Amino acid sequence: MFVDFPLGNPMGVPYDSEMQLEIARLSVKLLDELQEHGTTIRAPFEWPGNPEWRGVYNRVTEGDRERLAALGESRRTFRSSLPKREF
Repeated sequence: MFVDFPLGNPMGVPYDSEMQLEIARLSVKLLDELQEHGTTIRAPFEWPGNPEWRGVYNRVTEGDRERLAALGESRRTFRSSLPKREF
């Protein structure tokens, strides 16, 4: 099931339980009816709001670069302080 939404929203718009449930239903139906591996079905939903979200979603401008680099460094520092998990 291909859901053409911004990263982090694989089940639909946050708090839109009807959309999320329908995406889950369609996904299970696809698994049940799948005849051939490699089959991809696109979910029949569009991201609300600006239809040009793909063009601005991951855009980094010169003004954002320093702020985003600092956020990334902060996250890496935090993650390195967490206890290491053994599997």
